[in-house]
Amino acid sequence: MSLFRKKTTPLPQRREPVVHPTADEKSRSWLSAMFGHYTAEDARGDGAPPLDVRLAPCKPAPGVVPERQRLANDSALDAVQGQISAYAAGNAGAIQSWLADGLGFMGYPYLSQMAMRAEFRKPCDIIAREATREWIRFKSTKNINITDYDTDEEANAARERQSRETAEKISAIEAEFKRLDVRALLYRQVLSSLLNGVGYLWIDIVGLSADATGQNVPLKINEHGVKKGSLNGFKIIDPVWTSPNYFNADSPYRAGFYDPDNYWVQGCLTHKDRLLKMVPYEVPDIFKPAFNFGGLSLTQQLRPYVHNFLRTRNSVSDITANFSKLVLKTDMTAAMQGGVMDHNGTSTIMGRASFMQQVSEGQSTIVADKENEEVSIVATPLGGLSDLQAQSMEAMASIPG
Repeated sequence: MSLFRKKTTPLPQRREPVVHPTADEKSRSWLSAMFGHYTAEDARGDGAPPLDVRLAPCKPAPGVVPERQRLANDSALDAVQGQISAYAAGNAGAIQSWLADGLGFMGYPYLSQMAMRAEFRKPCDIIAREATREWIRFKSTKNINITDYDTDEEANAARERQSRETAEKISAIEAEFKRLDVRALLYRQVLSSLLNGVGYLWIDIVGLSADATGQNVPLKINEHGVKKGSLNGFKIIDPVWTSPNYFNADSPYRAGFYDPDNYWVQGCLTHKDRLLKMVPYEVPDIFKPAFNFGGLSLTQQLRPYVHNFLRTRNSVSDITANFSKLVLKTDMTAAMQGGVMDHNGTSTIMGRASFMQQVSEGQSTIVADKENEEVSIVATPLGGLSDLQAQSMEAMASIPG
């Protein structure tokens, strides 16, 4: 085989015309990327998906649910889901501001992006820190029965002995809480639940594998479940790696009604006993599948108020930076008749205006033609801008309380 090949000229390719998407198509493609079950055929005139699409179960991220697996709900779910969607669509039409008002699940990728902005994260962080700031104290209410002892000396000795034993047990419990770092884990779980609508804390028990079904065992607090020394620790699980596997959608009288019995966690089926779940703001049952059986995040509730604040802040900044304008009144006759150019090819009118602007910004003396020019300053009043910005901040603070 030769290492050198003859260079050939490629044949000209036929160029296809570029077709730019319309505003409605852009809206549909954006919604399709955010909600995997939304297609262009589902769109309505206002650009929002119909209510039955919004009520559809959340589509998990790739790899969360193994291939050829589907939601292992009872057989009535498909029919029940369709009936509920039809009923809800007949009683509540799609509105254009459904996403801006927080009426639909935005998806974990979008919630993760909002968590990167300080206006969204700071309220969640403060609530999570305050929830774990004072922490907890352990104490015992067990007392001895004085009637069990013949003399006061025996009762006092028994009381002191019990006090020492209790202090040793409390000290051991406190040491175990520090080893497991429970305080920091609960802080992170509260923070995750506020940012994503749900927070998961996985209980790591020694002896169970993390394969496809190794974690799908109910957790019993007895000698057959959590034995002494078998608690290895806890771990925060990001909700994006979870998807429900089975739940009851048939009868509210049976256990597990819209409460999954187990979850897929990145391909591993895990029983709900091993995932401590925290949902600060629950959603109605018919929306739980769409919200991945989580809740309404605080960031999603803050979204319209944060956007209003950012718009107000930017407007105040723009007004402050450009609160005064230089007005140059000059002879425009030459410019209106075709313009007079200088040796650099610049209109003398534009050059004069640029010169005036540079001089004014440097706070230098402005010299104008007495007969043909007049210079004045037009300033925008800045009073009340601080009140507008403060009110928009107060509106943000009113949501988390």
